[in-house]
Amino acid sequence: LANGQTVIGGGESVTARLFGGGTSTFNLGGSDGTIQGTNVANPVFTLGNGNTLSGITITGGGDGIFGNNITGATLTNVTVTGAGGNGADFTGSSTGITGSNFTATGNGLDGLHIDGDGTYNFTGTTLLQGNLDDGLDITGKGTYTFATVNAQDNTDRGITVQGTSTGGTFTTTGGTVSGNGGTAVFIDPITAHVVLDSISQSGGTSGVVLENVAGSFTVNGATTISNTTGPAIAISDSPATIRFGDISITNPGADGISFAGVNAAVVAGNIVISGLGVGTGLDFSGSKTNFTAQSLSITGTGAAGSIGIDLTSPSVGGAVIIITDGGVITNVDTGVRLGIAGTPGATANAEFTFGGNSSSISGITASLDARGLNEGSGHYAFGTTAFTGPQLYDLRNYIFVAAGASGGGTSITDLASIEYADSITASDAIIVLVNRGTIDDATGFSLSDGQELASFGNDRAFSLGGVPLNVTSTNVHHDESISDSAGAATLTSSGGGNVVTLGNGNTLLDFNISGGSGSAIYGLGINGLTVQGVTASNVGSGLYLNGVTGTVSVDDLTVQTASQTGIVLVDSSATVDFTGNTKITSAANVGLFANNFDGIATFDDLDISGGGRGVAIWSGSSGTLTFAAASSITNTDDVAFNINGAVPNVTYNGTIDQANAANAVRIIGQTGGTATFGGKITASTGSANAIDLSANTGGTVKFTGGLDLTTTTGTGFDATGGGTITVAAAGTEQITTGTGRAINLDGITIGTGGMAFDSITTGVATATALNFNAVSGGQFLGGNVTVGGTAAGINGLAINASSSTFTITNLVTTNVAGTDVSLTNNTGSITILGGTITNSGAGDGVVVSGGSATVGVAANVSSSATAPGAAVKVDGTTGGSVTFSGTVTSTGTGDLFDVGSTLTPAGGAISFTGPTLSATGGGGALVSSLGGTATLNVTAPLSITNATGTGLSVTNVASTASASFGEVTVTTPGGTGIFIADNGTVT
Repeated sequence: LANGQTVIGGGESVTARLFGGGTSTFNLGGSDGTIQGTNVANPVFTLGNGNTLSGITITGGGDGIFGNNITGATLTNVTVTGAGGNGADFTGSSTGITGSNFTATGNGLDGLHIDGDGTYNFTGTTLLQGNLDDGLDITGKGTYTFATVNAQDNTDRGITVQGTSTGGTFTTTGGTVSGNGGTAVFIDPITAHVVLDSISQSGGTSGVVLENVAGSFTVNGATTISNTTGPAIAISDSPATIRFGDISITNPGADGISFAGVNAAVVAGNIVISGLGVGTGLDFSGSKTNFTAQSLSITGTGAAGSIGIDLTSPSVGGAVIIITDGGVITNVDTGVRLGIAGTPGATANAEFTFGGNSSSISGITASLDARGLNEGSGHYAFGTTAFTGPQLYDLRNYIFVAAGASGGGTSITDLASIEYADSITASDAIIVLVNRGTIDDATGFSLSDGQELASFGNDRAFSLGGVPLNVTSTNVHHDESISDSAGAATLTSSGGGNVVTLGNGNTLLDFNISGGSGSAIYGLGINGLTVQGVTASNVGSGLYLNGVTGTVSVDDLTVQTASQTGIVLVDSSATVDFTGNTKITSAANVGLFANNFDGIATFDDLDISGGGRGVAIWSGSSGTLTFAAASSITNTDDVAFNINGAVPNVTYNGTIDQANAANAVRIIGQTGGTATFGGKITASTGSANAIDLSANTGGTVKFTGGLDLTTTTGTGFDATGGGTITVAAAGTEQITTGTGRAINLDGITIGTGGMAFDSITTGVATATALNFNAVSGGQFLGGNVTVGGTAAGINGLAINASSSTFTITNLVTTNVAGTDVSLTNNTGSITILGGTITNSGAGDGVVVSGGSATVGVAANVSSSATAPGAAVKVDGTTGGSVTFSGTVTSTGTGDLFDVGSTLTPAGGAISFTGPTLSATGGGGALVSSLGGTATLNVTAPLSITNATGTGLSVTNVASTASASFGEVTVTTPGGTGIFIADNGTVT
């Protein structure tokens, strides 16, 4: 078809232009016409731009419909059946493709094939049935929107969406997928907004495969899958919210439902899996998946190696998995697997609940396999679930240790020495420190790979034989457990050095460490670590991880009075998860130090108080560090939060309270990454800058939780030398200084969220109170700004060479010895909405010099300045506009306004539109020059009384420029009342 052509079938209508110039609609007889292609090498229809197909049936040929890089095709009530290729085939970046009630059945390839980006919108019902390949096959990162999609009885997949990134979107609002020969639904990767009514699949590889899917995926009705060769449902690395109604799976060739990577939220109704062979019913191994189901029923075939639920080897710990009403697991080899025998690193690490009042789990080899489960890794609540079949667990290799003991360590009454425990290298050894006085290992204690070091702190008990105590149920076999009312033991090293040196995969639980000139806990090049309930005091450093990889889990760690650093993360790519309350007090150098850290660190609640620096991220660190809102940094002697020469992605949502003479936040040389401060920062830093940012070109810094900054001689907010900065209007943002600058922005870019302050107040500033130089990007909102004075020659508000938009709600200046407001060579927009600019001494009130900015001053300008000062000066503008809409008065010998005395304005409009424009103290009004297309428009009534010289002087107005005045009153001038000379147009 040529561009713009339309093909309409019988039973439709057309609009025709009549001879007389009007139009009329004519109904066509018959029913939908059929067009048959005769050459299998060619499409039946090849579309151009803006084509419409309506009410027709297409058959034969190659593709029924083909469009490549077209714009604006419309398919209405079109049926393609029996085409040799695809029913419809769109390639390239075709845009504006719309369809309504499109049907493709019995075609040789896909029903609807889209290969490329672009925009597609299909309304009504899209029926894709009986095609010899896929029903719907999409590849690309465009926008693909459908109402109802019914993909049924196709030879291969029902729906295939293979996006090239999550930047594309795929949307449906309903539909049924059933009877397809391959996978019913396959999506990878894209941002989905999918709603389906039901899915039914028998045979093929899988029923549903979701990989790297963002957005949402919902099946409102039943999902029924049987006889697949692979997992019935496979979900991996998907941040989407995924919801199923009831799920029924029969005879899966592999797992029933498998998960991999990190999945944000998967929710299902009642799940029934029957005929499970060698696979796993719910396979969470190797993943972190938050999962909720109403109930679960798994029936196996008794195959060796089959597992009901597998929770081993999570990619990241901390998943929440809930089977609300529990259910039944039967005729499988292993009911629930929580670990792997002899593999400590494979331990489960989740918050797991299997509820219900009549739940049961049975297994041939084991109903519950807890071998390799770490007692400190997660919690597993089975309630009243009945277990049928063996419950497997590790035989515990305990060595009980106490100060001054010399026994064999076999029990709490047969205690061994710490030196004996230190000589044991078995990976399954659990060294239990018993509190009978401080335990001193003079050379420091070294753990071998896989070993556990623990005590009785935090009411910890130990199972002497049975399932670990973090598995709870009325029917779980814990056998005998042991506790000790003396609580946590304390371990020290009188010989100096590190107190505990780690191996791979160690676990440290509920004891104290005190003393030692090195680190309380030190790991070099290890893989994996679990720490819980440990308190370290009077050590060199608390936790020192150097070159660590794998997953590190730390819960409720306390470090007190470290002579060096609380926590150190150096040269590490590990995933470090700090849960509970991590507390660091009085660490002399740094609370948390990350140096060349490229891993992932998360903190649920990090509290740092006193000591040297709070958080320091240095030297090329490019990792991701996230601090939850419960975190706090309080009154450190050095910088509270410091990034130096690093490019991390930091989100700190806690509070910062800094009452010492040190920066609250200091970021230097962050040439990449983003640092976001989402909590309130309260700082009273004396001579130090409260916020100090410099040389951060390429980096982004955001403050989104509120700022309350107070200094004496320091700058409140100082940002220079590049970078993108945002201060969100969230909560209260205020700056108060004594003689220090309130704010200094030099060479930075304001982010799209802008910079917003409610109030800014200074005393007698010794440097420009508010200084903005070469500022670009978003908007600066100043709120209520008060400048209480400046030292000799120092300006109040200065904006220079900037292109941003500046808005100050209310500006009050007094006792400014330099220029109250200096605006030079700007190209953006500057607005002062109100206030009072009180000018005195020999300085100027408002100076606008050069640039093409749009300047609006609605504040009242009151000047008592002596000559050569002036209330207002305008020089050298090249465009834009300068408008004074407030009262402008001069009571001193300085001029009321002075235009063009230093540099001739070459463009732009200069206006005085306020209610009063008067000089009474000896000064006059001076227009020395206007050039180019510059205009001066004085509509305010101009009154000059007792001028010592000429009242109003207008000279050197170019022929292309103009000056106009409204009412002018000059009373008792010392010289000429109004002097006009060498001018073009003066009105």
